[in-house]
Amino acid sequence: MTAVQAVGRCMGWQLLASSAHLGSGPVEPLSNASSCLLASPNGDRMIAIRCEPSVGIQVFIAQSPRKDFFASELVQDKKWENLGGAFKEIKLEKMEGKNFLNKMELLMACLSSPS
Repeated sequence: MTAVQAVGRCMGWQLLASSAHLGSGPVEPLSNASSCLLASPNGDRMIAIRCEPSVGIQVFIAQSPRKDFFASELVQDKKWENLGGAFKEIKLEKMEGKNFLNKMELLMACLSSPS
């Protein structure tokens, strides 16, 4: 987890949260689950990483402004589109890269580019 955070810092990503001892989810027999949350340099995308000994590594991304935001009678102001959307899981086995750190570097590079 610290290697991902170091790569993120080098690429301009900001660490929002990090925990080496998560207390949520099932009890792990081998060790503790850990996680971190990173924000892109311009703040419009986030990467959440969860590492559990029994399940493995899970990576999720979220994007704002939300593409599915539509103004209604209750919520009319455009500022609410900047609330984070739902996180979507990334299938790491489908990504290019020799190891987890290479895959995360590629993902951060892709999400950092303007679109």
